[in-house]
Amino acid sequence: MSKTILLVDEDPAVRRMLCRVLAEENYEVLPVHDRAEAMERLGTRAVDLIILDREGPSEQGWELVQEFRQQNPARPIILFTARPNQTLSKMISEGVVLMDKPLDLLKLLCTIEELLKNNASRRRLESAGVAASNGLPQSPTR
Repeated sequence: MSKTILLVDEDPAVRRMLCRVLAEENYEVLPVHDRAEAMERLGTRAVDLIILDREGPSEQGWELVQEFRQQNPARPIILFTARPNQTLSKMISEGVVLMDKPLDLLKLLCTIEELLKNNASRRRLESAGVAASNGLPQSPTR
């Protein structure tokens, strides 16, 4: 079963290129150009990972990260940025992977694979009643 990636980027050329590269790796890609379209897709489709660009005319990256986290705090997010120092501390605290521009496609593919693998492992542990962060059984909630 292929994993689904939501790709949010205002640049059509970048969307086309990343769609091609990710499709070649057997990912299903949902390309969108802005926040409204991203939120619409998330309302109708299950998404395993989100890739978005921080820059662009609307520079909506950080605001979108916050909205995506409200919907699903555990879903992996990769944020492209040409100015990593400006967003680094915020992103680390949100558990977002930053990738510098220009993009290193091999690094991107390896990062996607690792994030999806770790997320699947975390879900398996949680379904077995084990806290993913410390390996101890979760205490029952009342």
